[in-house]
Amino acid sequence: MDRKGWIVVILCAVGIVLYTPYMMRSMQPPPAAAPGEAAPEAVAETPSPAERGMPTQAPSESPAPAAGAEERTLQLKTDKAVFEFSNLGGGIVKAELLEHAATLEPNGSIILNEHGPGPVGALASGAGSIESQAFTVVRHDDREVVFERTDADGIRITKRYSVPDGEDADGYLIDLDITMVNGGSKDYVRKDVSLYTGALAPLHPAEWPQQTGFAWRDYKEMRYKPVSFFNARRFIVQFSEEKELLQQSADGLIWAGVMNQFYAILVTSRAPAPGEIWASRFPVELKGYPEARRGAKPLHAIQGGVGLPEIRLGRGQQSSFSYEIYLGPKEYARLNNLGKDRREIMNYGNFPVLGWVVAPVSRLLVRALVFLEGKVGSFGIAILIITFVIRILIWPLHAKSTRTMKRMASLSPKMAELKEKYPDDPQKLNQEMMALYKDYGVNPFGGCLPAFLQLPIFLGFYRMLQSAVELRHEGFLWVQDLSMPDTLFRIPFLGDLPFNLMPLLMAVTMLIQMKVAPKSGDKTQQRIFMFMPVIFLFICYNFASALALYWTAQNIFSIGQTWYMGRLPEPELVKKKDKPGGTSNLMEQAKNRTKVAGQGPQHTKSKAQKRKRRK
Repeated sequence: MDRKGWIVVILCAVGIVLYTPYMMRSMQPPPAAAPGEAAPEAVAETPSPAERGMPTQAPSESPAPAAGAEERTLQLKTDKAVFEFSNLGGGIVKAELLEHAATLEPNGSIILNEHGPGPVGALASGAGSIESQAFTVVRHDDREVVFERTDADGIRITKRYSVPDGEDADGYLIDLDITMVNGGSKDYVRKDVSLYTGALAPLHPAEWPQQTGFAWRDYKEMRYKPVSFFNARRFIVQFSEEKELLQQSADGLIWAGVMNQFYAILVTSRAPAPGEIWASRFPVELKGYPEARRGAKPLHAIQGGVGLPEIRLGRGQQSSFSYEIYLGPKEYARLNNLGKDRREIMNYGNFPVLGWVVAPVSRLLVRALVFLEGKVGSFGIAILIITFVIRILIWPLHAKSTRTMKRMASLSPKMAELKEKYPDDPQKLNQEMMALYKDYGVNPFGGCLPAFLQLPIFLGFYRMLQSAVELRHEGFLWVQDLSMPDTLFRIPFLGDLPFNLMPLLMAVTMLIQMKVAPKSGDKTQQRIFMFMPVIFLFICYNFASALALYWTAQNIFSIGQTWYMGRLPEPELVKKKDKPGGTSNLMEQAKNRTKVAGQGPQHTKSKAQKRKRRK
């Protein structure tokens, strides 16, 4: 890449550097496990309701279980998950994902909603007041669980949870049908009833605050609020208080739910209608991590609810509501197949300024990775294949860019002369430099195109890997988990700094690439560009090792291509000839005509005298 190409790279890299601290909390990644030892798993201690910061509710708004009510748990199983139900609140207490291990060592599965104060599917009166009254189990078999209860107003509530039928049914889905029948003596009107979506906490202390949050989709768009949304806003001084609750109306609410970096719980309405969503956060503590990080910010879980449409029941009337509840991984292909824009929880477009470019690139990359992994059996090899294909596709552009840079390097002496000639006239200097480029047929922007093509791919990888559950616990070479940094050990005398080898290799290969590339620009500019490896090292050091693997591989391919181009004959620096009628020829003809016209009658008289002497 030439000077302008690297300027583009630097600007985008600086944007990422400024964006990364905004997303990261002031804490380090989890400690590396000793060889042969499983990494510690994040286990949250569920605090009391008062510690969660939930709004205080009157007893009538959040009925407690009847005295002596006994909890009864039941299960529904699919090939993907085990769903555990409770009659207290009548919902899904937790979901165990059978194909997703909690740690690198298979000693347990990921559990969703294990930190929630209530079951998924419980009704809530207003925001945060989750129902815990006992239901009667009407029916339970291997396909469905049916709960029923009648409240003090004579409203009979029936909840039917069932496993979807069909061979193509997703194993992480549960259908929920709610029926309310007014068996009382009065009309019944409620506007504040919501369906609890459950709660999710970060999987590990290094998870960014932006990766745990609440999302909802209506007819207009998908919106997302991370746990950091509830923070007090500060800039030198605090200018807003910490928020306790998110509450917002939605026109045509399609789905809503909670998520962390890799997993989600989504409640999707089969008949979208106007409703209200709410969300709040509460602190959690993760066991198995050092206590030395006392200055680190607390971790928070997120919980929320989906408002039901306004309920109006005359005596003897009934209303029904149908939902799909997804409790599973954030796999793009799976969510895309589910429809109703549930794939949008990947949030690929959530990127400053360039989100409209990053989103489609991220979608293409995750599809390609999953497809290639299915063929070769390794995500690491799939990343190398993608890198190779990209480098082959841009090979003609890279070759042309290299030739352009060599020709520009050959023009350096002439450009230095122009700088000496016009030291105080930058406008004239720029005009002369453009004329110089034109005379020798050099496009000063010719080296930029490969950089422009590679940057969206790099940014697409960067955004996609933030939630790529497909790469979780997938190893390659010495890397145990491509979705995490490849920490080999920690350096005690550097504040327990993790030693991550892959980003260090990436920085070294970047330095080599810059050394072998043709030089353009002055010495000061070249020294500035040498900081690029440091910037990229900062970006990738505590990020998913798959990103550093991709960039290291593309550096190696680029070094090889540059070495090959260096063995080819040097391009000749020949002044471009104008075509007949070209600008230079026309200007020369104009000058000749002016010269002839300036000689006028004297020139004519001289010719006449010569003819006379010959006679």
